[in-house]
Amino acid sequence: MQNNSNDKAAMDQAALLSYVDDLIRDRKDPHVNDQNKNLVREELLKQINEDINLHLLNLLSKKDQIALDEFLDKNPTDDELNKFFMDKIPNLDVEIAAVLLNFRTAYLLPVTPSADSTGSLQASSGQVQSAQKVEEPVSINPVDMAPPPPPPPAPVPPSPEEKFN
Repeated sequence: MQNNSNDKAAMDQAALLSYVDDLIRDRKDPHVNDQNKNLVREELLKQINEDINLHLLNLLSKKDQIALDEFLDKNPTDDELNKFFMDKIPNLDVEIAAVLLNFRTAYLLPVTPSADSTGSLQASSGQVQSAQKVEEPVSINPVDMAPPPPPPPAPVPPSPEEKFN
């Protein structure tokens, strides 16, 4: 059972790492390069895990938070910990998805270049912008979200016959 728990935890972390790689690629931050990409990945992964944990903790009642503290003192397996949260938070997957969506939205805010006193460009928010902390947890139901409208059709050049008419 422990091996199965480790496999699931490794798959979850691999999925998050892939998610982080997608975020880095989609953001196209000029300050992320081959030399610092691993550090950025590590920091983003750490921040996402912290955001998920904080959000889940805030969803628990005070009584359940105390039960969690006592439960953690027993060094539960990942499967036992997942079961605890699934029992206490019925829509756990949706809540985690909401955290990931909020993190993505905050992280992908445009990097606006600004010139410093030396004339070199840098991101207005620093080398690596982390997700903005939100005071109140925000739940987003992905089912309620409408897809974006389709792009307008591409212009079509007139055919040679239409040019002469």
